[in-house]
Parts: sequence; structure tokens; C-alpha cells
Amino acid sequence: MFNSPFSSLNASGAGLESLPPSLEPLRERMADYYGVESHQLQVTRGASHAMEILMRRLRVHGHEFVWAGPDHYLEDLCSVYNLSIRKPPENAPFTKGGGFCLVHNPRQTDGKAWDLIAARTLAVDLFPTILVIDESYFDACTADSMVELAINEPNVVVLKSLSYLFGMAGARVGALIANTKTLQGLLKFCEPHPLPTPSVRAAEAALSPSRALTVQGRVDMIRTEQARVREALSRSKHLESFDLNDGPFMLLRPKALLQTQTALKRLGLAPQVTPTGLLLALGDIATNNRILKALDVAPADKAPRVGEILRDTKETKISVQVNLDQPKPVKVHTGVGFFDHMLDQVATHGGFSLQLACEGDLEIDAHHTVEDCMLAFGQALKIALGDRVGMARFGFVLPMDETEAKVSIDLGGRPFCVFKGEFQSTHIGDYQTEMTAHAFRSLSETLGASIHVEVSGGNDHHKTEACFKALGRALRQATRVEGDALPSTKGMLA
Repeated sequence: MFNSPFSSLNASGAGLESLPPSLEPLRERMADYYGVESHQLQVTRGASHAMEILMRRLRVHGHEFVWAGPDHYLEDLCSVYNLSIRKPPENAPFTKGGGFCLVHNPRQTDGKAWDLIAARTLAVDLFPTILVIDESYFDACTADSMVELAINEPNVVVLKSLSYLFGMAGARVGALIANTKTLQGLLKFCEPHPLPTPSVRAAEAALSPSRALTVQGRVDMIRTEQARVREALSRSKHLESFDLNDGPFMLLRPKALLQTQTALKRLGLAPQVTPTGLLLALGDIATNNRILKALDVAPADKAPRVGEILRDTKETKISVQVNLDQPKPVKVHTGVGFFDHMLDQVATHGGFSLQLACEGDLEIDAHHTVEDCMLAFGQALKIALGDRVGMARFGFVLPMDETEAKVSIDLGGRPFCVFKGEFQSTHIGDYQTEMTAHAFRSLSETLGASIHVEVSGGNDHHKTEACFKALGRALRQATRVEGDALPSTKGMLA
């Protein structure tokens, strides 16, 4: 194989004329995320590709079948490699000839996570047959991962995937984790360039430090939602029973399968039909509320006002999550200490949750970091505001020590910014004081808000901090829900 001498016939396909890049940077990021050494992990095209690698090995070594429960996708793969599937024995020893035994952690039947001792016992009983533990949906679990078992036992491998938690099902990126000797033996059956360039780039971006807060935010949300959805499902009159345990999915056993399946599909949901019921993944709050609505147990309260934005440029990589209806968590990591403190003040005084992380070109200066963070913050706030029905819309003012900062804000949808104030110092730490006015203009632009700021006083630190605190207080007033009417006499917000 060689590179193409022509440029890609794809407007967004820069670099596609060359062979895929080295997987080493991605391998190191994935190894760091999963807590293993890079030589104990192979990057794959999702968990299914890892199983293909295993099946290639099985055919070379003359195996005829694998142990596994019902799995349509596995059946298709096995038919390609001329392998049959046998159900694992429950109270009898495993017979010889099985290539591997596939289990899911958490189990797809009831969503319960495997116990480490039970998994080790199974691995010993199976030896030398390989125990394959698919942890594609494990990352939000509070239980122990089986990765430790894989790197210590010669006949255990763990499969991982970025499809669910990282929202990358279309990119097909995963990992095969095993001890060094086992992995080296399996790599003989892996092709030279297993991932295309777009998938490599997408995975590298998803695993960048700027995404860490977003990933953790999703994990925390899933764990909170498990308890909320579990309680709601227990009240549904349409279910015989259900399982919602450690895994980020639920198995529903409806009284009327077709009726429930239709109700879910009408709301844009596609449950997976299994021999024992309907399998659905937990999603964000809005998605989960649609599931509950189909089962007539939707909450009466309006969905939380949340906004999430990912913003990548050549200068910065930013992720932002805002929840206007809860005060915590507030976590800000931009690399500019004083600016982190200012955004923390905005969220704390605004009474809302803000999680923002940025990787910026700080080797040059903080300009792009401050500007782009405020642009992304404004975008996330705008999404969180939604239709703005019942919102107060207006807010203003806060004094501090010898400093007075007046901030007036109108969330009516029209961007406009006036900043009156001067600073004597050029910097406060790594933060450029000239960026204060620019920060407010950037926020105004993407939030669609009219913001007027006037600050006076003697201490530049106090003046800057007063501006951001006043912004938080103004946002607290303006985003407050006061009723159910649109805050406009025109019947619309621009």
C-alpha cells in the first residue's frame, strides 16, 4: 500500500490521501484511561473487531465452536468464520474444543456486574480456553473492572468500546486488553492498519484532557439516573417486571410487548428485542423521560435546563456542560488560574452547575483560551435556556469593597455589549486584563444577550472579580423561572 499522489475529494478530508497514522498516541491515551500499560492493549475497530481477531486465531488452531449466550451479532460473526455457538453449561464442566467463552460485564440479561472472584474461578475452570469479557458498557459501573484479571491471567481478555459513553458508535473504536504474552500472540491475527484516519482522529479528540470533565459528568449522570428511572419503572402498570442494576441499560418485560414497543417507537426510541424482553440503553435525562413517558410514568416537572458544547479549533479544544437547575458541580480547568477562578465565581454566584475544560495554546498567550471559553460558555448557556418560557429575562448589579461593578443583562436573544472601565495592570497572573471586555463581548455574541458592564475602583483584581461576580448575580436573576409565560410582549424572543 502507498499514499495517494492526489488530494482527497472530500472538503473535510485533509490527510485522507495518506495511510492511517500510527496508533501509538491513541494506544497510550486508551491505556491511560483504562489503567493499563500500552503494551497490554491493542486498539481495535470496536469490540466486534476484537472478537474477529480471536476467531481468526481459533480457526488457525482448529477450534470449531465458542461458548456464549444468545447473541445475534455473534452468530453472524461465527457464521463467517464457520464456528458454532454452544450455551455454557450451568452445573457441568466445560467440554474440550471450545475456542473461547464470551461473557458480558455487566451481564446483558439482568445488568448485574461480575464479581472478580467469580470471574477468576470461571477462568480457572475454562483454562486453557480463553475467557472473553466484554466490557463495552462497563465504564459507568461502580463495580470492579475485570481488567486486573486480564493482565494477570494468561487466558483472560477484556474488550472495551468508546461507542456508548463517548458517543462514538459510528467511529467503531475499542480495545482488546490482555497480558503482554497473550496479546502478542493475538496481534499476529490483526491487520496492519485496523483503523481508518477519521476514527483515529475522532478517538484521540474524545480522549483528550479537555473531554475528561464531560466524560465524568456523563458517568455521574448515569449513576444518578439509574436510581431515578428505577423508581419510576417500579410504578409502571405496563410492566410485568424489569431489570436495571449496575449496567447503563434496562431490560423491560412488558405485559403487552407489541403495544409497549410501539409506544417507545412513537417517541423515537428503538428498543432491542431479546428473548426475555426489550433492552434499552440509559441516556440523558430527556431521553430517559421519553422512555418513562411511553410507560406512563413520566415526571410532571419540566426537564432540567442543561446545555453541552464541544468546541475545537486549531487554537483550543473545549468542552462545556451547564445545568441551570442545580448549583453543583462547578469545575473549571482552562490552564489560566485567575480565569478559572472568575468562571467559578460566575457559576457560584449564578447558582448553576458549570463544568468547563480547555486545552489552549498557552505557549503563545491566554487570548484564544479566554475568548474561546467564553464563546463556548455562551453557546452552552443558550442551549440550556431552551425556549425561555417563564424565564425572568433581566438581571443586574453588585458592589465589592472599594469597587463597584454594574452588570445589566437581557436574555432576549439579541447580542449587544457595552463595557465601560479601565485597568492599570496588564496582567493578573497569566490573565490579560484587556481580555475582560473581550470576554463579555464573546459571551454576548453566542448567548444572544445584551450585556452592559460598568466598573470603577482602584484595585484591578477587585475590579475584574467584581465584573464576573456581578455577571453571575445578573444571570441568577435573569435565568430564574417565574411562571409559564414567554417574557416578551411581542410573543417571541429575537
